[in-house]
Amino acid sequence: MLGSGPTMTNMCATRSFRRELVRQLGDDRFDVVVVSHLQMGWAASLITNARRRDGGPVVVYCSHNHEEVVRREVARRSSASSVAGVALHMDAIRATRLERALLATADLVTCVTDEDASSVRPLRAGEVMVLKPGYDGRRLARRVIDSTAPRRVVVLGSLNWHVKQRNLQQFLEIADGAFAAAGIELVVAGEAPRAFLDRMQHRFAATRFAGYVDDVTSILAGARVGIVAEPLGGGFKLKSLDYVFHRVPMAVLTGSVAGLPLESGKGYLGYENLDALVEGVLASVDDDALLNRLHEAAFAACSARFDWGDRGRDLDAALRALLAKGSRSA
Repeated sequence: MLGSGPTMTNMCATRSFRRELVRQLGDDRFDVVVVSHLQMGWAASLITNARRRDGGPVVVYCSHNHEEVVRREVARRSSASSVAGVALHMDAIRATRLERALLATADLVTCVTDEDASSVRPLRAGEVMVLKPGYDGRRLARRVIDSTAPRRVVVLGSLNWHVKQRNLQQFLEIADGAFAAAGIELVVAGEAPRAFLDRMQHRFAATRFAGYVDDVTSILAGARVGIVAEPLGGGFKLKSLDYVFHRVPMAVLTGSVAGLPLESGKGYLGYENLDALVEGVLASVDDDALLNRLHEAAFAACSARFDWGDRGRDLDAALRALLAKGSRSA
């Protein structure tokens, strides 16, 4: 039924989309169907119906988060007595129900971090594969941070989801005044609703909102520190790869860079809370030797690990193995 799933799926589960999927499943014989993100989870029941008719395709669920964990944590931090809080709690229940159905139905589930894979495995009998994202952006061969680099820190990331907006606002409420007093510019770059940007633009003194940019290279050029401060949201932070390969040292809230082969203090600066993160940035922003050491270590550790070609070959091998076995979970 339309509207019975979590909000993010209802936006995609249009009648025309459903009709076209039913038509294609009926007219064509597919070896594999990939459901990418829980947002497309509504399609699982239609694929299952096709299986019952003729054996159907192998189904792969490419997860972007363990949504049950993420959505419940978002709901837990919202007041259960408010209208918004009730809506978030109900949405978390619906997301959990849909995700568990997908986990039970899919022949293969891929996760973007080892942490997600560990929490998903107890919920299904079939295979769970860690398939971290690749990176095909610019890789800066060399960079030396010196006194000519502006006292600028950067926050990258899309801000279309209310959880991302909340993360940023919490950080800015602590960081902006301290950065302004220290003469540090904070640049926020990423797509965001116009209404959100309008609210934020005039609240903060040190922060400049660049909005959506086609190429992050110009934003990251000269930046001394890249911030990853997301207590809510889970998953692999693609922005961290932009920082790493543009050789921008990272200051990170603990738990915000799952999936990277880096150690706090060596490949990035990690902090347990936002206050400590802000203090850490203030203490390190002018330490050229430290910043250069951090970005060199991060680049070296990640340079051979995030290739989309490798990811494609790994997934292809897993699919061929499933097809050879005639594997079906449903």
